[in-house]
Amino acid sequence: MRVIPQFSEEWTSEISCCELNCHSVGYKLGGFVGCQVNGMAVYFVGCTSIAHFMALATERAITMRNPVWAMSVRGKVPFYVYGMIAACWLYGFIWSLLPLLGE
Repeated sequence: MRVIPQFSEEWTSEISCCELNCHSVGYKLGGFVGCQVNGMAVYFVGCTSIAHFMALATERAITMRNPVWAMSVRGKVPFYVYGMIAACWLYGFIWSLLPLLGE
């Protein structure tokens, strides 16, 4: 039985990194500015984590839709996976920065 490769290791490490950042920025800073920065940081990590889960589902759908192609790239991570990871971080940063700039 052939196993279709999925690049779950990359996604799992990125989601773990994102959640670790969420717990490390959860400390309380003083005053209004500290509250704004803390809220932005936690919202950034939350948006990024949601984007990672969405990208993981998309990558799995691409892999299941094209099993022959997935077997041909076995053992090496396609370039689009790294692009999707970068897009997730950019998505989270933009959506968390906009409320901070709006006040």
